[in-house]
Amino acid sequence: MVNADGYVHDYEANLMRRIAGLLHVEDRDSGSARKRAVTS
Repeated sequence: MVNADGYVHDYEANLMRRIAGLLHVEDRDSGSARKRAVTS
């Protein structure tokens, strides 16, 4: 959803980092998921 318009705004990236933290997702895992989503 964050990359739906092709641009990730700073506020959107910050929100996703906070949500990942609340879900206890490691930074490395969320980063690799972000890269997979961007390249898809």
